[in-house]
This record gives sequence, C-alpha cells and structure tokens, in this order.
Amino acid sequence: MDDQTALILALQLIALCCIATALLMYLLCRIRNRYTVGTGHDQDDPEVTLDVGMGRAVLITSCDTAFGLQCALHLSNLGFRVFAGLKNPEATYRDDEGAVTENGSVAARILRAKLKEREMMAAQSGGAVGTLITLPLDVTREDLLHEAVVLIRRYLPAGEDGLWAVLNTAGLCCKGRLENQENCHWDAMLKYNVIGALRTARTFIPLLKNKRGK
Repeated sequence: MDDQTALILALQLIALCCIATALLMYLLCRIRNRYTVGTGHDQDDPEVTLDVGMGRAVLITSCDTAFGLQCALHLSNLGFRVFAGLKNPEATYRDDEGAVTENGSVAARILRAKLKEREMMAAQSGGAVGTLITLPLDVTREDLLHEAVVLIRRYLPAGEDGLWAVLNTAGLCCKGRLENQENCHWDAMLKYNVIGALRTARTFIPLLKNKRGK
C-alpha cells in the first residue's frame, strides 16, 4: 500500500469516527431531554423541575431539621405531593420592634416561599411543579400522628387513599463527651429515635399498604 492510499484510508476512518461520535452525542442529548421538563433554565441548573414524582404523595415527618427541609424542597421539585411535618407550623414571631411577622416557623416560611417561587416559574414556562403541604406533626405525640392521617386523607386527590413513601427525619443526637451527658438527654433520644419511629411506622402503615409504599 502506497502512502497516498494509506492517507486516504486514515482520513476516511477519522471521518467515520467523527460521525459516530456526533451521533452518540445526539442520542445522549435526546435521552437527557426526554426526562427533563424545560423551565426556562439551563439543564445544569439545580432548580430545573422534573416530573418524575407524577404527583405521588410522600410524608416527611420533620422539616424542622435541615435534612428534612432539603428533602421536602427536592421532592416537591421532582413533582411529588409532599406532606411536610412541622412541630409548630403556625407559630407567630415578633421582630425587634415588636411587630408580628408572617405566621409559621422559619422552616414553614422557607417551604412556602420556595413553593410560591416554583409555582410562578412553572406558570411562566408551562412546566410541572410538585405540591407542598405543611401540617403539625410530632412523632412523640400520638394525637398529632393521628391528626396527620386525617389531614393527609383530606388533601389527597379524589379517589386516592395512600402514601407512596414515609421519610422519618425526626430525631435527636446528643453531642459531647459521654461523661458530660445527662440521663434526660438519653431519655429524649430514646423517645424520638426509637419510640417515635415505631409510632410513626404503626400509624402510617395503613396508608402505605394502600399504595404498596415504603
């Protein structure tokens, strides 16, 4: 094989590789776009709304914790119907001058502000957005657990009576050296982390069974 023939074959192979690479990139972009609902943002924007939740209902037992709050925001952004448990969602606060501020705990106000912002974005772009409903919930109180079941059933769409998942984010952690901890701290951790988790599971198992939830 002379040099000219080898050069032509090399150029043909390079052109073929370029075509195959371009086709592969095109297919990957199509797959990515298929699962992304446009909201007027770049696809790498973390605030892009996806509709993978399809309105399925989930309960987060405590959004007073940073982890629970982030879970609620993320799942609502994915299109889930999120029931966000808060110890005192309707508390009132006063500023330095004594004026009453907006009702709700700090976590409740963050949730409502974020949901309002996303609803406005969805209305402008036609994208989907999840629903976020706050409710009073304390895993150590049987009365609030049963009231939460009633509220959840009230806000579920007609014909539905179940939860797709329950995320128990309520809990306590006692920090510091063991010799400096008090018995009351251990009692509180046992109350929230063990007994509270068992009460939560027992209370919401019927709703989970209806949807074969987790």
